[in-house]
Amino acid sequence: MVREQGPMASNPNLRGQLIGNEIFLRPVFYLDERLGPEPADLVCDAIAGDPRFFPPPRSTAPVNYNYNDNKVLEDAISGGERGAFWDILRRLGKRS
Repeated sequence: MVREQGPMASNPNLRGQLIGNEIFLRPVFYLDERLGPEPADLVCDAIAGDPRFFPPPRSTAPVNYNYNDNKVLEDAISGGERGAFWDILRRLGKRS
């Protein structure tokens, strides 16, 4: 299906490293363009604030659940917080 949509580098549905990654050693993700320019908004609307889910960040969202290079998480762990990273972020969110 993806190949039928044209060359990888110009496929509007693909995100990630598209150039120089013919054997997919770097991540490539498929997001159908029919989801619109902000697919995270659809997910946020679908979960409607249900606390069992961590919503993806909207462009204006102050919450960051990305564990890679997350200064808030780094500081919390340095300050003694322990546990699953998602749970530390959840607890910190309840305090603010």
